[in-house]
Amino acid sequence: MTEQEKGLRAEIQLALLVKGILVIAGTIGDADAPVKSIKVTGVRKNLIKNIYRFNRDSSGFYPQTEAARGTDFLLLMKAKNLDQEGMIEFESDAGSVALAYRLEDQAKISRSLVDHLRHAADYLDIEELRESLGVAVQYISFDGIQGAKQGYFGCLDIIDGNGIQGWAVNLAKPSDPLKIRVLLRSRIIGTAYTVFSRNDVSASAGVPLPACGFHLKWNRVSLPPELKQLDRDIPCELLVQIEGTNLVLVNLKGKWPSVGDLLGWCNPQPVPMSGSAKKIAVETFLDKDPVENEVAANVKAIAFFLPQFHPIPENDAWWGPGFTEWTNVTQAKPSFPGHEQPHIPGELGFYDLRLPELREAQAKLAREYGIYGFCYYYYWFAGRRILERPLDDMLKSGSPDFPFCICWANESWSKRWDGSEDEVLLKQEHTPETDVAFIRDVIPILKDPRYIQINGAPLLVVYRVNLFPDPKRTAAVWRKICADEGLPNIHLAAVEFTGFNDPYGSGFDSSIEFPPLNISPAETVTNEIEDLDKDFSGGIYDYRQYAIQVMLREPAPYRRYRGIIPGWDNTPRRGKRASLFVDSEPQTYEMWLRAIVEETRNALPAGERFIFINAWNEWAEGAHLEPDIRHGRAYLESTRRGLTGRSDWRILADYARAKGSLSGSELEDWISDIESQLLARDRSLQYLRRLHSMKTPLEFNRVIFSPIPSSILEYNHNVKGGGHGVLDTVNNQALHEHITLDHRRCALFAGWCIAPEAHVGAQSATLFFLEHVNNRKRYFASVIGRAKREDVANTFPEMGESVTLYAGYHFYGELSQLDAGEYRMGVFQRAEQKNIETLFDGVLRVV
Repeated sequence: MTEQEKGLRAEIQLALLVKGILVIAGTIGDADAPVKSIKVTGVRKNLIKNIYRFNRDSSGFYPQTEAARGTDFLLLMKAKNLDQEGMIEFESDAGSVALAYRLEDQAKISRSLVDHLRHAADYLDIEELRESLGVAVQYISFDGIQGAKQGYFGCLDIIDGNGIQGWAVNLAKPSDPLKIRVLLRSRIIGTAYTVFSRNDVSASAGVPLPACGFHLKWNRVSLPPELKQLDRDIPCELLVQIEGTNLVLVNLKGKWPSVGDLLGWCNPQPVPMSGSAKKIAVETFLDKDPVENEVAANVKAIAFFLPQFHPIPENDAWWGPGFTEWTNVTQAKPSFPGHEQPHIPGELGFYDLRLPELREAQAKLAREYGIYGFCYYYYWFAGRRILERPLDDMLKSGSPDFPFCICWANESWSKRWDGSEDEVLLKQEHTPETDVAFIRDVIPILKDPRYIQINGAPLLVVYRVNLFPDPKRTAAVWRKICADEGLPNIHLAAVEFTGFNDPYGSGFDSSIEFPPLNISPAETVTNEIEDLDKDFSGGIYDYRQYAIQVMLREPAPYRRYRGIIPGWDNTPRRGKRASLFVDSEPQTYEMWLRAIVEETRNALPAGERFIFINAWNEWAEGAHLEPDIRHGRAYLESTRRGLTGRSDWRILADYARAKGSLSGSELEDWISDIESQLLARDRSLQYLRRLHSMKTPLEFNRVIFSPIPSSILEYNHNVKGGGHGVLDTVNNQALHEHITLDHRRCALFAGWCIAPEAHVGAQSATLFFLEHVNNRKRYFASVIGRAKREDVANTFPEMGESVTLYAGYHFYGELSQLDAGEYRMGVFQRAEQKNIETLFDGVLRVV
């Protein structure tokens, strides 16, 4: 390989299609080897208009026919079809060098060429290029950020039905969120802020960056009215700009949405639901059976997990033999009438976290009610760990198979249970050496396949970032060490401890709202409590007032994951100095949860929608989802309803009142939930009306399924197939569901059946049967009376109304004589000279 060939870098440094202009820049040969000619082959000549070269040491640009000296070149080609293979050929005194490439491939640009490109645009007077390049073209590649100390960078990643996504950053003030404006036809149609973390940008840039991603959803866009008058196939080129700059973000995909796309995305039309689909939707809404992972694709709830419920030598020494968190919990005493203390656990009991069966039960219960994972508190003091047994056992055994992450509780351990420096039991000291040791200790944990990730980056939570002498330096060191150990990206989240509100300034990617820390209640109700213990010196607050206060917080100018508490009462730890909430009920908690779920769903892109619950088992602080003897599973049930939008109408009404106003997708979701509630009540009311009308024989029949019907002989000859029919519902449940019936009760059967030449009327008799799946034993019920079904008559007009009009049936069947087991269902109908048997789909289980 010649020196010139070695000098030719392996990649073209920039290949950018901007409004039909291809810009190619690179380095070739030795400065002493003049380049005589540059030409492009492989592309139809009529598509190439102008080709220029640039010599960095010279002040001019030269057309293709002139020779140029120097190491840098710049080609600008106006072309229409840039999806073909091409070839750049260089000729110099040292020989010829050819570089093959594909014109549609993106290459990279170094920051050293940015100014040359701008000068090229000015010199050549190509307005299209000048406008599109803006202040720089570094937004095409992350390489432009490396080594840069200031300047704006960014690009568009995706424009699709979910909105516009991209990233932007101002290196001079990387912690400041940027406002992104989207313009169409010189009109601003929407704005967004850079509040999402983009670990890929930080990794590619080689420097830690704060949240620089943005996502503008179409429901926040207002289109110009005249757009509706245009041809729907016309592409709409959007201008996406950083406010306060002239930097226009380039669409990396190159394809813009059409007028029809924008109109459809910004004004989606509801898809009409069939009657059966609505029925299924209502019944699904009312389904109270646990459904695992039903919210996995939506907002994911992570619950903080306290590993304090097992004895350790340190607690034995500090508090006495056998001390666990249960010791404080059981010794708590109320401070006023109605004060709920102590909190007594329900079905899980006073457990010991060293038991694997117990940890499995916790994970199963959490999963059953929609909790996505646990965040374990991690106690690490300069290499010394305490309360490590539950986490270590889970890591070693691989069980339970349940998502998790860790939160470094990096404060001192004190007798006051608040991390203060008074009466310190175990000192927490932060030095550069201990911070390095910590991250090296936890890297194996971050690599566990169950570990929770955000966009592929393991989530590491730190409880008190303000205790680091230099948090930004610590974050940078952690990222580098993790990258060296095979974790190119980590997501650092800071708990919003008292006084903390700047994760970006600390080098972190996000913060976690952690009530009641850092969010003081608006007012106290301590003076309103009757018969309060005279020695009480703490604070008492109203849970509902606090929930509404936190619900209505202004969005943060950074990535904040919303948090919630089911309640709070640290009497077990603080005694008469406790802080606590009164009137904390599951209904209010559900209303609060719905609000932060709604905000998270609308504010964050799919895959990044997390909320945090404080906590799964903070029994000594009165903040636990685990069942207790007073509420049972009520908080877990509220959690599932709040995550899935299945709240009762009373909570929906309470939510609307608390919010004050609803609009956009939030209003649409609320209306949808209200409609589901009303449909459910309509169905229940109709069911009750039918029960009330049982006195009319033709409205509802009451029959007994028995082994030998009185009319069995007449149905025992000339049995043929060929009938049609459906058992629509059993006890108003669609048959596609799993239905189990109690043999001690009646069941309501409803549907339709017809058979060719089987003429039926309002008084016709029909023989129904249930057949045991295993022993084939049949039980029969003879039903007198049929109901009109005009829908069936319209579906089978060729059979005639005498066969189809009275196709419906509904009756109550007593099951007392049936054996336990599964049954198929069917019907006999009398036709001319034969009896026709029709089997229905589905199976019933009788217990």
